[in-house]
Amino acid sequence: MNFTKNFDRARNVVKGCLLTAMIICVIGLFINESAPTLGLYIIIAALALIAFAMLLVFTSLKCPYCGKQLFNKCLTVTVCPNCKRNLTTGMKSKGKKK
Repeated sequence: MNFTKNFDRARNVVKGCLLTAMIICVIGLFINESAPTLGLYIIIAALALIAFAMLLVFTSLKCPYCGKQLFNKCLTVTVCPNCKRNLTTGMKSKGKKK
């Protein structure tokens, strides 16, 4: 269960970084008109947050059960597309039988 908590924590940190980066970027755009250097520093900070979030995506957002990377919809996925396990409960999802 510790693996799923780490996955959820990493996903929440990525979401928080991206949201904060968007807010900072908008603030930087408004400040850029009155103080161009301060606005530039704020936009660079937002880009650094986006880079940190992407680093977390590439290093931490792996399925806790099969270890495969979850790039596709990594912030909203609930079932691993590789091993078909639920990322919170660990139970295998039932496929449709023909």
